[in-house]
Amino acid sequence: MKAIATCLACYHNVYTPNCDACYSHARQTGQMYHYGVAVQIANADKEISAKVDELKAELPGITYGYIGNIEIGPYRDDRSFRIFLPHPGRVGTYRDSVALGSIDDLPIALAKWASILTTVRLRYASEPRQ
Repeated sequence: MKAIATCLACYHNVYTPNCDACYSHARQTGQMYHYGVAVQIANADKEISAKVDELKAELPGITYGYIGNIEIGPYRDDRSFRIFLPHPGRVGTYRDSVALGSIDDLPIALAKWASILTTVRLRYASEPRQ
């Protein structure tokens, strides 16, 4: 599931939710599937962010974000979304985060939230985090 269609109306590299030009272009060109995927990904991103914000009360210091870049020309998105765990007094390692996948994987990560939550709690408890 990838939102790869370029919007020629506003020149976003991929269809962008809440952009009227992207929505109109997708309707006119029969690309509503790609627009729908973009909306689904954006909604998953917001929902995961909200879930991590709620989890901060139980696991202080965790954050949600990504490592990587978005390149334009040609378009490439190599971001890896993660839940980051605190690691006071030392440089962080990959064990200090839980990978959720690429931008296209966020709806899948949301569907597997219970499993991801278990991994976050286990890793958080495995080392002193405060």
